[in-house]
Amino acid sequence: MRTSVQLLGYVLGLQGVIGILSHLGIRTWNGLSVVEHVSVLRGYEIFTNVVLVVIGAALVIATVRLRRSADEDGSEQRP
Repeated sequence: MRTSVQLLGYVLGLQGVIGILSHLGIRTWNGLSVVEHVSVLRGYEIFTNVVLVVIGAALVIATVRLRRSADEDGSEQRP
């Protein structure tokens, strides 16, 4: 479960970065940003992409911290 949440975090972060770069004029990944294709978000592309990066980073950091705390708890229980 943690690896799937971490993968989701990476994908969201990557989508945000691609969207920001695409909106700023770097068209290397033109058309790969999901935000560009959602008509409700027109006019809020930069804000939405920054939010995606922040949420993605938060998910990755949370899963890493959970994994570390689970490893620490497991090592204390071993004889």
